[in-house]
Amino acid sequence: ASRTYLIILTFLILPRLGELKLRLFDWFFIGHVAWTCVAFLLIYPVGQSIEMAGSYGLEFLVVYLATRIFFIHIYQIRAVIWLIFILVCVSGAIALPEALTGFRYAHEIGEAITGIKYHFRPEIRMGIYRATSFFEHPILYGVFCASSLGLVWFVSKPFQRIYRAPIIALATWLSA
Repeated sequence: ASRTYLIILTFLILPRLGELKLRLFDWFFIGHVAWTCVAFLLIYPVGQSIEMAGSYGLEFLVVYLATRIFFIHIYQIRAVIWLIFILVCVSGAIALPEALTGFRYAHEIGEAITGIKYHFRPEIRMGIYRATSFFEHPILYGVFCASSLGLVWFVSKPFQRIYRAPIIALATWLSA
């Protein structure tokens, strides 16, 4: 599903690429993606390398260019960071009962809708179950929450940091 979204996003950004004035740092990023794709082609068998290079290009270059095209003003970036903080709060609210009971509510609902079952091995650390919230693994959930701290800290006022940082820390801790 995410790759399908990125393919659609590619067609949304293609007409607007002409409006983007590429700067030196853009060329460094494009060069990095090109270099990595060439490395994939040289190291791995042809079929596998083409898939890996295509995925890498979609996941890195398309997302980077979409960000450069659509995020023009600082208030847009702040709005996305606010959305990320809200998602951390929602995922933390889902993770809290999961960490206490070991029952993965979000995954049970997802399985009922899609029929896809993830097999988890329950792990206990620091007296709680490692929560996944709506992610596939506790590490992914924890990285999502933890990586939001710097962004949220940067755009928050000092009095907002007093309650936002502990919320992010708690949500991250639930991934144990």
